[in-house]
Amino acid sequence: MERLERPQDAQHIRLDLHTNIRSGNLVLGLYNLQSGYEAGAPLVTVEEAEIHRGERVALVGPNGSGKTTLLRTILQTLPPLAGRVRIGAAVRLGYFAQVQADLNPNITVLETLGDAGVDLLSEGRAFLARYGFRGDDVFKEVGVLSGGERARVALALLALERANVLLLDEPTNHLDLPSQETLQEVIAHFPGTVLLVSHDRYLIRQLATHVWAIADGMLHIFEGYQAYAEWHQLQREGAPAARQIVDKERVQREAVRQAEREQQRAQARQQQRLEALEAVIHEQEQRLHQLTAALDLAGRAQDISRVTKLGAEYRQVEAHLNALLEEWATFAGAVLDYESESKIKG
Repeated sequence: MERLERPQDAQHIRLDLHTNIRSGNLVLGLYNLQSGYEAGAPLVTVEEAEIHRGERVALVGPNGSGKTTLLRTILQTLPPLAGRVRIGAAVRLGYFAQVQADLNPNITVLETLGDAGVDLLSEGRAFLARYGFRGDDVFKEVGVLSGGERARVALALLALERANVLLLDEPTNHLDLPSQETLQEVIAHFPGTVLLVSHDRYLIRQLATHVWAIADGMLHIFEGYQAYAEWHQLQREGAPAARQIVDKERVQREAVRQAEREQQRAQARQQQRLEALEAVIHEQEQRLHQLTAALDLAGRAQDISRVTKLGAEYRQVEAHLNALLEEWATFAGAVLDYESESKIKG
């Protein structure tokens, strides 16, 4: 039986989660995904779900609905039964497990930090003090720690990872109230992206920009806690309107994706036209060079008829070239505007 942390023993933590690595705009994508342990019997099915940089997504659902299983599939420690998981560019994942089974129970708290690469002599004890381990506490074996103490060790290790995407599975379960409040504040100001499993409605309401809800084996996506709460209430009442809310959210997301695809296709067409223009401009510039040389020769030979003919063609080619350059400038500006916008988003 797990030993609980007594309130009088609880230690206020000074959690510091930050990263100096900026991920791409698309952090995580799940497409036609089935997550579970038995082929043909997935726990969770995801038609399409994406998380973008800076979003804080709460993953909710009844116990046993597959929340932790889905996290394991995202972490690629559990292969998907079907579909695919896409991890975005420059993404560094950090994971806080609901049960800290990965901690070695036979070594001390200080040695655990040493295994993570911390210089024990100069940094270890000072670092652990920020997580409530002071004095001889650092020499406790992990196996005798309470649930709250193990959670604080796991948070310390998470801080060392400098991840820009946090996957947190019930992180407040074993923490005392002051530590919960600290964690909430740190998550709220975390510069990266968060996927959070929690049953704490207050925490979700305060933090979540989006809610992923697992119901009847399907993942449903909501823009913010209020939309999820309305749907959840209708679900409890058995109202068919709950399905309509989900359908509306899906239609809205598809409309956004369709607009993005149209914009990308338009940009591709502009780029193709730009390249074609550059090829024609190059040809016309070459022709002008040829005409200039020919005019020089005709002038030296005092061939008035040829000078007149070549001069007329020169003016015609020059006018055509100027028109092409104006058209090129218009398309080049549009392409540069799109690329600048893409860099801001990405």
